[in-house]
Amino acid sequence: MSEEERQCQNTKIIAAVALERAKDNLNRFNAADLKFYKLERVELNNRLKARGLSEESRNDLTERKQEIEYWVSALTEDQQRLKSEVSSRREIILDASKALKEIRQKKN
Repeated sequence: MSEEERQCQNTKIIAAVALERAKDNLNRFNAADLKFYKLERVELNNRLKARGLSEESRNDLTERKQEIEYWVSALTEDQQRLKSEVSSRREIILDASKALKEIRQKKN
């Protein structure tokens, strides 16, 4: 095995490990929390539409809605970042596999 082939093989192994870690991180993401916050936001919106709410109740609900919107936004960003990491790791492993295949074809 040539040095170049060995380096490509090592790169592929490292990329595979990085991909598995990224997948594990995505799987550990608690999507249930995100769904809960989204449902709570819908409920708060419905409650805010009600007529006859006191100003204090409306302010409390609005404050809670802003807090919920923050968490929805933060969790959505985390989820997107984790998905992006998995995607980029897949691209890296595909590139490494392609490079290793080309080296082996040149060798033959």
